[in-house]
Amino acid sequence: MKKILFAASTIEHIKNFHMPYLADLKNSDNEIDILVDKEEELPYVEKVHTTKLKKRFISFTNLMEISKIKKLLEKEQYDLVILHTTLTSFYVRMAVKSMKHKPKVIYMCHGYLFKDKHGLKNRLLLHCEKKVAKVTDKLIVMNVEDHKIAVKYRLGKEIYFTNGIGFDSKKFEFNNKLKEETRKTYNFNNNDILFLNVAEFSNRKNQKALINAFRKIDDENIKLVLAGAGKKQKSCEKLSKRLKLRDRVYFMNYVYDIQKLYEACDYYISASKSEGIPFSVLEAANMGLPLVLSNIKGHRDILKDANGLLFSREKEIPAKMHDILIYKKSKNDLSKFDLNAVKKQIMDIYCDE
Repeated sequence: MKKILFAASTIEHIKNFHMPYLADLKNSDNEIDILVDKEEELPYVEKVHTTKLKKRFISFTNLMEISKIKKLLEKEQYDLVILHTTLTSFYVRMAVKSMKHKPKVIYMCHGYLFKDKHGLKNRLLLHCEKKVAKVTDKLIVMNVEDHKIAVKYRLGKEIYFTNGIGFDSKKFEFNNKLKEETRKTYNFNNNDILFLNVAEFSNRKNQKALINAFRKIDDENIKLVLAGAGKKQKSCEKLSKRLKLRDRVYFMNYVYDIQKLYEACDYYISASKSEGIPFSVLEAANMGLPLVLSNIKGHRDILKDANGLLFSREKEIPAKMHDILIYKKSKNDLSKFDLNAVKKQIMDIYCDE
């Protein structure tokens, strides 16, 4: 039995993406604690620890948290620390770096926020990863570009590649017969052409670019459906109102029965600035929606096995939306991204310590 700390920026991240892994770790007789943003009871978890890390890379509060995290690690004497999300993973590894007796550390990178290019931000974020590379015993990356970066700069002692963290493909199966029925659920018209985006409203997910693109779409039947919540939702709603697009841009908030929304829509669109392997794109593609995606890592990986188009600049979005209209819903083979295919590989990495 091992004592394991599982850490991420939010408890929602763990609930949304990692519960199957917590279940398997617990079933292997491990003791599991988590380090997140707030206290909430979770299955398979013994203790919930919280951190006050701010959502900015360099801040006085975050620097102060390093010593608090170190004290927690020393007190609990963990055998293994499993890390997710960029900010939390960096500061926990900074705490580990200052310890005399260090736990083993596994970091799963859900997409580096930098590119292997010049520029102050890229150099700064790469420097941060280099700084904690020596205490990163195992590094897991999930797209080709991040793997190249990790190997080139030796950002972990051992580097592994997986096809994401696995999505439940059976929950999001292709079915082209339910479109009219599900549209009634959301009061969409049958002649609407619906482009869907599912994501937290944020600068990184870049819903603002999608709304701006709709200014140049003349066809009144083409609508944008935005599912999700977040700090940037209000500003996106104001932008939509200012551009007089409120009757063509639907703000759905958080949707619990999301597969029905995929069934109701025709296409999936994302202008995200950075990704690992995004769940929502996999889910949409598995349900047959043609994709219009920003030309970034993660998106490029998925489009090798899915139906869709890439755009490199935001001004290209309207043209790509027009071009995709000749595409129809079709089944894609995304089995390599399925939870059953990926989970065994990740669990082997977690447990082989």
